[in-house]
Amino acid sequence: MSARENLVILSSLALLVVLVLVGLPLLEDMTGFSINAYPLPGFLLVTGLAIVLPQLYLASTDTAVSPRSRVRFAVIATGIFALGFAGGTYPEAALEAPLENLESLQGLVILVIGAGAFLGLVCYEFLAGFRSESTDGDSSA
Repeated sequence: MSARENLVILSSLALLVVLVLVGLPLLEDMTGFSINAYPLPGFLLVTGLAIVLPQLYLASTDTAVSPRSRVRFAVIATGIFALGFAGGTYPEAALEAPLENLESLQGLVILVIGAGAFLGLVCYEFLAGFRSESTDGDSSA
């Protein structure tokens, strides 16, 4: 890992810690909205700020590691965090009466985000493999 890569990742983690320790209590005091009561904003904050944003930034600017590897890591980590944040979500409860059980609905949305990211990665890899096979076949003819 290069010093620049470490700096980007540590900066995003430091920003997350400052936001959690300073920004969220201020938000709760001003608006009464507690992020601890809802899993979806916490999931978006943690995965977005600590994992996805630094990896996508490094994928676009860093040449030492393949951008595809960085995107793969971001998607897989998002899926793992989605499983962790969704915890004991029972999709049946969220689908039967979605507005009555807000926590189950948010857990279901978190699972959909994780699964959607993984499905998008699988589709992208399939298309990339298909394109590379079709260009390899054209060059040998």
